[in-house]
Amino acid sequence: MNAYTPDEFTLNVVEDLYYTPVLSERTAMHASQVVSLGPHGAKFYEDEPALIYLPLGAHIEDPEKIVCLCSDTREGEIPDWQPLPKSHYHYMAKESKVMIRAWHFSLYTAIVSCPYPELVKPVLVGEPTTLELKEVKGVKVHFPDHSLADEFEAKVKVFYSDDPALPEAEIGQEKEGNALATPIIMLGPHGVEFDKDVIIQLPLPDCDEITRKFDLEPSHSLTIYHSPTGEDEPITWQPCLVEYQVKQESDGTRVIVFPVRHFSWYKAVWDILSSTMHGAKVGVSYFYPYIRFAMMCTAMMDETADTRSFGLEIICYRSDKKLPEVGNYKHRVGGSLKPKFVRPGAIVIKLVSNDFEADTLHGESAQLLKEESDFHGLEFEKQFACVYKGEPVKKGVFGKCIVERKASGFNENIFEFNLTKCGNEGEFQFDNTDGWSLMATRELASMLGITTDENWKEFAKHLGFTKHEIRNRLSSTTDPFALIMGAFQARGGTPDEFVQALYAVGRGFRIGGDSSSTDAVGYKKFPSGSGGFRSTSEEDSDTSAGPSQSSTPSRKKRTYPGGNFTGATSKKRQRSDMSESAASSYSSYHEDQMHRNSKQPLGTSELWKISQFINQQWKSLGRNLSVPEEDLKQVEYAYKDMRECSYQMLLKWKERFPSKCSFGSLYVALCDSGLNSVASSHCIFSRSPK
Repeated sequence: MNAYTPDEFTLNVVEDLYYTPVLSERTAMHASQVVSLGPHGAKFYEDEPALIYLPLGAHIEDPEKIVCLCSDTREGEIPDWQPLPKSHYHYMAKESKVMIRAWHFSLYTAIVSCPYPELVKPVLVGEPTTLELKEVKGVKVHFPDHSLADEFEAKVKVFYSDDPALPEAEIGQEKEGNALATPIIMLGPHGVEFDKDVIIQLPLPDCDEITRKFDLEPSHSLTIYHSPTGEDEPITWQPCLVEYQVKQESDGTRVIVFPVRHFSWYKAVWDILSSTMHGAKVGVSYFYPYIRFAMMCTAMMDETADTRSFGLEIICYRSDKKLPEVGNYKHRVGGSLKPKFVRPGAIVIKLVSNDFEADTLHGESAQLLKEESDFHGLEFEKQFACVYKGEPVKKGVFGKCIVERKASGFNENIFEFNLTKCGNEGEFQFDNTDGWSLMATRELASMLGITTDENWKEFAKHLGFTKHEIRNRLSSTTDPFALIMGAFQARGGTPDEFVQALYAVGRGFRIGGDSSSTDAVGYKKFPSGSGGFRSTSEEDSDTSAGPSQSSTPSRKKRTYPGGNFTGATSKKRQRSDMSESAASSYSSYHEDQMHRNSKQPLGTSELWKISQFINQQWKSLGRNLSVPEEDLKQVEYAYKDMRECSYQMLLKWKERFPSKCSFGSLYVALCDSGLNSVASSHCIFSRSPK
């Protein structure tokens, strides 16, 4: 190993989305956080690698699908994610983590891969050969003897109903045009021409039902299409003028059979509209349960004091998206711990409890069961009106939520979690005894400038309120300061801690600094025992609810000096780190405010330079810049390259809002999109972007 002392080693959890690997949401999902190990480039002996343990935040059905990635770049550089050899990591099922053996320090993360099925097989001269995929029943490619003069490797890859000609966001959704009749396949090697006909066989899902429902005759109601393009080239579907036959296999499967003389993309479509087929819930997309979406589930609650009735909202949403805004349901009372891959179909949500029942007086179904009949990857929510059977549960577990997918003859369990109250779901009853005097505390807050304009939001952030709570819970009340104080009191905060926080934030307003600081290992510092509020840097994607998880503020970036990444540094070094952090906090605040308020206009050259760092977040950034959805869809359809999409979106923004096209506006939008490092490194008003 290079000559490094143990206290020079660092491990950072990097939550900036700029460093997240770019994945196809249909074939892979993120399974862990991104970690940065330092010093970058530190190397280890071949027989003594560093061992990195990454907790996995995804449900793992098949350990073989886990892929660990490494980017040999520093923080601040464009990541270059590459898969590690399988021999370099090991899945630890009991601990739900992966152990990586690393011979150098850089960026690491893990994903779960679900690739499309494919088969590669050699075709020998003079021998007939058949390619048959076991994963997709009915797909066969038959090569007669002497189909080519030389031996070659043939490849077949099945994309099911995922048309590569469509943008990622449109895959799996109802499409215009004729209905797909077979799975889409790609045959390789691309461009090969054969001396004899190669016979392709593709299944026709629900063929008999479709012909009966729509009065079709398969022998002349199908059209075959091909695209003479390579795997990495844009798809251009064209009619393929060949004769075909519809046959029935020995097991009853209907298939279409047709000859080809060259390899490319192939599919067959029915002579009816896709929307008609989609409405009948038959065809390729309903026959194959292969499509899976990484989903999370969260339960929200709203309760009024002095009544036995309350409302519950169960939200299922994509794990790669933020928790949707939930209106008046303000309190999280449970949720899934990890994302799970969910297939399309009917999703059933049911509530079970001995403490409450359906509020039938207000129209709720007595079964406390609701169904999403046609789930196809979009977020959805179900609301329940409930009433306690006896006295309201003040705190603790009061029920269970079960989410299932309907399958043939049984229900497949997807999520199951407890509904848990923290004790603050009703209106707060303020204790005005001892140090909790609302009138006196409000007067102090006014003197310190906390209640001036919207300064209370900074105070709420300092106490650990999430952005979601500030937007949806505090901003909607006529007296946010009273609600902040009541919430802090209800969660165990003391009067002394509350007053200390008032002075800390007020001091920041007076001298223009940041009221928070960082401790020796990079954690955000809050008053001790601050009632269990989470850090504002954390989005509302917590994995559990209840008092057991509400005692420690969450951390966004963790830095662990020490050889085993868990030990503390010396007291001298800790004091030095704290003083350095405190000394820089005010200047950092000023610098951030200057960047946010910059009116310096952005030119097309600056937009082009910045576009290379946006990656898959370009649509999220566009929405934060108020670019209309129709413009985003137009860009997505017109351009395949991600950087070009980013650049064209920025041009749309500049065209629609020329007066707002400034470094400051883009800086704010980048930060709101989770691209803080891009904002601070490449969108600085005092110099041209790097």
